[in-house]
Amino acid sequence: MSGFHLSVTKPMNRFAQDTILEILRAVELGTPLRELRRKYGFSEASYYYWRAKFGRGAQNGGRTIGELEAENRRLKILLAEAVYKLDSSAPSTATAHQ
Repeated sequence: MSGFHLSVTKPMNRFAQDTILEILRAVELGTPLRELRRKYGFSEASYYYWRAKFGRGAQNGGRTIGELEAENRRLKILLAEAVYKLDSSAPSTATAHQ
């Protein structure tokens, strides 16, 4: 018996993330999509896939919403710790005026 084997492989991404972000930025700045498609050789479907994947990634350095939220949480904790240290190291106003 000869069997038919279908192997599905993930297609290789020809474009580096930096290039994709450059393309998304160019479209946001008004460069016609058709012109960029011709220059870089990608499909319209790829553009819409990238736009969905990166969202406003061109504006935030390519970071996903989850990455931005994680950074925001980390920065809030750092700020809270700094404020706490500042409050605890400052002499109280009640003892300073006596």
